[in-house]
Amino acid sequence: MFGNLGNLKEMQEKMQQDMASVKVEEEVGGITVEATGDKRITNISIKPELLEAGDAEMIEDLLLEAVNRALDKAEEQAQGKMKDMMSGMFPGGLGNLFG
Repeated sequence: MFGNLGNLKEMQEKMQQDMASVKVEEEVGGITVEATGDKRITNISIKPELLEAGDAEMIEDLLLEAVNRALDKAEEQAQGKMKDMMSGMFPGGLGNLFG
């Protein structure tokens, strides 16, 4: 039943690589944030018009919202990928352990 657990470290490394391969992009009000499933921000771009407006507080608010949305989206997709991987490792499933 638990024969696959002997390679636990190898499986953990594979999962980490798979999480890093999940890439998402979120745009809020002219700010685009790219993130990965392992919760890393890989790129932020701000439209020049926002910078020209010179409203630092608005840019900060938009940036915060874009980052949070991108991280939420990346985590959601990474969890889906992890759930798929786990169901493949344990035929018959694990009930509702992963949501």
